[in-house]
Amino acid sequence: MRTILCLTLLATVLNAQESFTDADFEFSFNPPEGLVALEEAELRSFMGLPDAYALNAPLTEDMAVDLVHKYYWRDTAGLGREIRLDIGYSPKGLPFVRPEDFADAMSAEGDLTIETKEPLKPPHPGFTLTGTALRPDGVELRRLVAYFILGKDRYAFLTLTSPSSRWDSNLGALSAALDSVAFPPPSEGPGGAAGAAGPGAPKAPQGSQAAPGASGTADDDWSSLEVTGSLVLAVVLMMGLFAGGKRSS
Repeated sequence: MRTILCLTLLATVLNAQESFTDADFEFSFNPPEGLVALEEAELRSFMGLPDAYALNAPLTEDMAVDLVHKYYWRDTAGLGREIRLDIGYSPKGLPFVRPEDFADAMSAEGDLTIETKEPLKPPHPGFTLTGTALRPDGVELRRLVAYFILGKDRYAFLTLTSPSSRWDSNLGALSAALDSVAFPPPSEGPGGAAGAAGPGAPKAPQGSQAAPGASGTADDDWSSLEVTGSLVLAVVLMMGLFAGGKRSS
């Protein structure tokens, strides 16, 4: 009896998926069971980062340079799922305000054929894109890229990927990971309030199609947010987002 109990507890521990948290940005989510985060050496190799690159350097007060924390989870369950997380800070402001700008950058630099763009579900400000891309071996991948606005100068990209042939069966676990995302509201958390230049929690952009449960009307706009100097940042981000890690698990 004791042996059975121990085996049951062991199985529970092994099957439990630990929550991930980036303490600097206070950003957390629950990766699906069966996905394992790459260690630093493997992550550097996978993303093509040079040894001189300060991977996930600490975020400090009043930083004068851009900072991006990078993470990647590979599938050990043979389902072909991938998750990539890029969390950034820029004194120049946010890289994107309108879904159209984000979609254009993703299409140009990420080789992603965009199919949908929608606001994130409340309470998170930001938006999502879904589309398809080809892996180097010809396998079609389907991606959902969520762009979170963490504050006036802080943001996150959460990229969920699966082979298109397995998207329907993988979608439940990937959607649960997206729904588990948590971070302080922009008006209270990292980056503070957006200030006079714009609201702390921007609404859906004009002309966007609201996702089920999304708030905002067609007259809402995010264009008042501070994005000074973010065009160059946006290009750099998109190049970095897809320059490495194009393999699939």
